[in-house]
Amino acid sequence: MFNNFTQPVWILTFYFIHGILAFLLLLFLQKRTEEEEQGVVLWIFTVSLFLPVIGEVLGGVVWYMARRFGSNDILESYEEYVTYKPPMLEQIRYEARASYDMQPFSETLTNFETKSKQDVIMRLINSDVSRKGHYVNLGLTNRNSEMVHYAATTRNLLIDTHEKEIQLAKLEYIPADPTRLKTLLSAYERFLKSELLEGPSLSRLEKEYKGFMEEELASGNDRPLLLERLGEFHLYRGDPSTGVEILESMNEKHPLQAEGYLVLLRYYYGRKDWNQICSVLSSLKENVPETNIPESRRFIVEHLLGEEL
Repeated sequence: MFNNFTQPVWILTFYFIHGILAFLLLLFLQKRTEEEEQGVVLWIFTVSLFLPVIGEVLGGVVWYMARRFGSNDILESYEEYVTYKPPMLEQIRYEARASYDMQPFSETLTNFETKSKQDVIMRLINSDVSRKGHYVNLGLTNRNSEMVHYAATTRNLLIDTHEKEIQLAKLEYIPADPTRLKTLLSAYERFLKSELLEGPSLSRLEKEYKGFMEEELASGNDRPLLLERLGEFHLYRGDPSTGVEILESMNEKHPLQAEGYLVLLRYYYGRKDWNQICSVLSSLKENVPETNIPESRRFIVEHLLGEEL
């Protein structure tokens, strides 16, 4: 009896019937499995054609084990690894280094026993920091008359340098040239942030800077940079509500530009206004392409969003 089943005709009949049943089972399973698992079902069907019964059992066990204990975490982690873009921390390192380098200035300019006063002042003049006036004032309050003399001379030199920088930028300014507009606005900003001026002198510079920007806007020059700087000026040196209004107007006129959103984010973050921060982040994510967000700010935006852009 057993020998009859080993005859070629019985073997071919078994393979034929098995193939039909396997094919019907394949159609049944493909309609009831998720798209990403259909390839596994097809693989089991192919193996079972060459290894009847054994192929189904082996494939079924492997499939069960994969679904029971397997995970796509490895593939997802690998995809995150190969697509990960490290944050641009160069600016952060530079600013931290600048702050570290300025610490000896604070100690030296307030130390009566300082021996290299002229060297310290020269380092301050040539350093790239925004608050030079703060450190010069430390020298002006020093008990050493030589240090006071150096500090006063340095203060006058720095003020004169900033004033000449603005004058030169004005002479070279052409309303139709965005590069020269940025040069002039940046010259004003550096002078204001230097903390070299106070009282009436500071008020005059602020009035001059604000007046220039308002005149440009009145003449029809509504470039994003101009709106950004005027809005930021009002936020920190004028009427904050006017600044918010200007920046929101900028975002409406130039929705693809990130700068207006970023200025508002910094302002609201300083005030811990989380509702407004969420609103600005939502608008930024919806309107601004990732490539339009400066790399030095992209990491901060992603951190606030809690997700990658």
